[in-house]
Amino acid sequence: MRIVSRELISIGDRQRKERKANAVSDLKASILSKGLLHPPVVCAEGSRYVLVAGETRLSALDAIAGDKCTYLCDGVSILPGETPVTLIADLSAADLFEAEFEENEFREPLSWQDRAQALAKLHTLREALNPKQTYSATAQELLEKSGGSVSGFTQPSKFATRVREATVIAKHLHDPKIANARNATEALAAILKKESEAVEAELIRRNMKRSVTEQLVEIRHGSAIAILPTLEADQFDLILVDPPYGIANNSAGLRGRTIHHHDYDDSPEVARDLIQCIVQEGFRITKPRANLFMFGDIDYFATFKLMCGQMGWVAFRTPITWRKSNEGLAPWGSSGFRRTCEWIFYATKGQKGLLQSPTDVLDFKRVARDQREYGAEKPLDLIKFLIEISTFPGDRILDPCCGSGVALQAARQMKRKGLGIELDLDAYNLAVVKSQRDEEPTLVES
Repeated sequence: MRIVSRELISIGDRQRKERKANAVSDLKASILSKGLLHPPVVCAEGSRYVLVAGETRLSALDAIAGDKCTYLCDGVSILPGETPVTLIADLSAADLFEAEFEENEFREPLSWQDRAQALAKLHTLREALNPKQTYSATAQELLEKSGGSVSGFTQPSKFATRVREATVIAKHLHDPKIANARNATEALAAILKKESEAVEAELIRRNMKRSVTEQLVEIRHGSAIAILPTLEADQFDLILVDPPYGIANNSAGLRGRTIHHHDYDDSPEVARDLIQCIVQEGFRITKPRANLFMFGDIDYFATFKLMCGQMGWVAFRTPITWRKSNEGLAPWGSSGFRRTCEWIFYATKGQKGLLQSPTDVLDFKRVARDQREYGAEKPLDLIKFLIEISTFPGDRILDPCCGSGVALQAARQMKRKGLGIELDLDAYNLAVVKSQRDEEPTLVES
């Protein structure tokens, strides 16, 4: 241990100071070449002026004055020692926000979420001053006052499109699935897809109400833990479920790899509670002879077997391996193996067993990324295979965490009756739509 008298600085503090120094340097160069577009904003307190907005700009102006340089502001040459300012009384709320937006862009690049909110707010403020304000007018004004470039946009028409998109995105940023998108383009696509599926799902639900006796599958919106205890006993022949794995699949690291995010709660606590409910309530609501297939992480296999034994299920001694690719994912990089498979837990009730005896390694390609509509989506042919080896046409299947509805789609196509439960509203709408489709998605080897 050493005792030092000098002031300590953390790496984070150093990085922040370096970023601020770089921002001041960049803004200084911009002012010298283009002139000062927005003077610092101040308010008067007696004979003094107090800075309201523009700390980075003021630092840049001090640096210019220290170099004995002159610059232009509104066509006027500013000499060393002079500082142009704008009194807050002379600014509208829109003008003040516009000045803050420009400085934030110089100081440190805004996240796409903050930029969308800022552009949307700026347009709203402009609309308050002029009810006929267009996106093009907002874009043109901001470009003119920012030296012809904002966030990399220089063409008014393209920037106007970005302003319009920002006003749409800002209204949906309360939704984690939208806010956690990798960029504004992905967020907008998710919004449009979400709204399209909601409309299509509503049309399907209305049609189902008119012909309920003809429907093989039903999907309910809500929590499996809340709904399963309300179901009647002895009615299902198979439970086929893909619950959260309890391995933080919704973490930021995994989000960065793909557009297909796991937006549900994937904590260990949620996984254990769901498995307990499915095993316990599932035993009650299945027929005296029934089967259970549950996708899950290998860490939960012992828990699954213990819960099954306590309730009366007979769990198969080892997990079933689903080999989904040849390349897989390397969690340890070059220091470890590549993961190419997932696992399926199997249990039976009343010694029902299977209709055939397949091997315990199932080779089914996963759904291609450009065909995948849900982060945890399983291939339709794998689900059909599990249904085929364990049920007959007309049997009833339950999927208490139905996600995008693949199990219900398979059940309908194979003339089984199905009930799905899904908590997430967007996934529920997707399941309603997907369960009525007849086409199969493209599968890939890796």
